Amino acid sequence: MKYFLKVIILLLGFSFGCEIPNEFLNEKFQYSLVFNLTVNREKQEFYIYRIVDDELEFYSGSPDRYFEKNADISLFNSEFSFNSFIVKELPNKNDFAKSLLYTNENELELKPNTNYKIDISVNDFLITGNTKTPSDFRIISPTANSTLNLVDLQNEKNINIKWQKSLSAKGYFGQIYQTYIVEWPDTSFEATRKYDFITQDTLFNYSDYIRSTGTMDINIFAYDLNYHNHFIERFGPTGVEGGYGYFASSVKKSVSIILE
Repeated sequence: MKYFLKVIILLLGFSFGCEIPNEFLNEKFQYSLVFNLTVNREKQEFYIYRIVDDELEFYSGSPDRYFEKNADISLFNSEFSFNSFIVKELPNKNDFAKSLLYTNENELELKPNTNYKIDISVNDFLITGNTKTPSDFRIISPTANSTLNLVDLQNEKNINIKWQKSLSAKGYFGQIYQTYIVEWPDTSFEATRKYDFITQDTLFNYSDYIRSTGTMDINIFAYDLNYHNHFIERFGPTGVEGGYGYFASSVKKSVSIILE
């Protein structure tokens, strides 16, 4: 029985959510792809893992043990081809966190509402994938660099986040980062609180934590059918052939606001 490696997607960092282990009764694939191609993100981050046969081995160590470093990767469509991907190693704070990932070495400009294909050659195995990025959209409110009064927010108990509909998206994933100063008797330090949500609506009322002045960064990702099928419908391989996992895409929009 095959076990698909458990990973955390960075959206974007793209991460979008937690990959759950998938069991496969057939054994025809040797590798899995974990890739959410994100428009308006400077650096893509994705993973290629070898499949683990033994469940005890699967849970015995870091995902980095199964990371495949020697893949030949090409992202392309009818208008361009890009293959300047490299393996990057991030600081690893514990034995079970991921530190290895693929990212683009050179600038990569992606477009909304566009078809993309990927070819991955690894140890004589070929993985291919197809995705169409969602249509473009924009965040309507709050507006970028606007200032919101903390007392007013505490009385209303929410921030209304509203965005345009992405016509071809299957849903939206949101990330909210609130940065503020924590005061102690002898010191103070900056802290960041992160909040994630997923919705098929184009309006979200955020009320989880509005108790401090500071800054707030809001990211909205419109995601495609492949992402929906893999994470919402819980299908197996989506958008890929020759391997497990998924090849999906999203469009990212961001605004930053000030709480005072």
